[in-house]
Amino acid sequence: MSKDTGRVMSQLGRRDSEWMIEGDERRTFGKALGQYMEEKRIKKQELATKLWTSPFNEDETVAYESVMTKINRWLSDRAIPEDRSLIFQLCIHLELSGSEARDLVERALMASWAHTANQNELIYEFCIDNSLGIMAAWRLIN
Repeated sequence: MSKDTGRVMSQLGRRDSEWMIEGDERRTFGKALGQYMEEKRIKKQELATKLWTSPFNEDETVAYESVMTKINRWLSDRAIPEDRSLIFQLCIHLELSGSEARDLVERALMASWAHTANQNELIYEFCIDNSLGIMAAWRLIN
């Protein structure tokens, strides 16, 4: 482990922070999101459409252009999703496996996976683990 890697782990105060460091290169949320989008062959416009037409945006309070801007900011690591729910919804839209979803959530939050005290996060986890779509998650939450 390099001196810089040790410093990062020390600053985070977590010995398990090695998951975010590959060699000495920081593995970020934006890089992971881009990698999963590429693997799943989902373009930015397609992901934006999925998020914009999602039942969780049922009143279309968020403009499509705003969704595209957010995705561009996430991919360039200038921002991460501001809401834990949105991160789980991204995982469902990208049809990530349970392990892929955990990886993406933990990179975004630099924290643990779903909070067991949060009913909605348990529903998201159930939908991800059982390959259920966004409509199933929305119905179960609402």
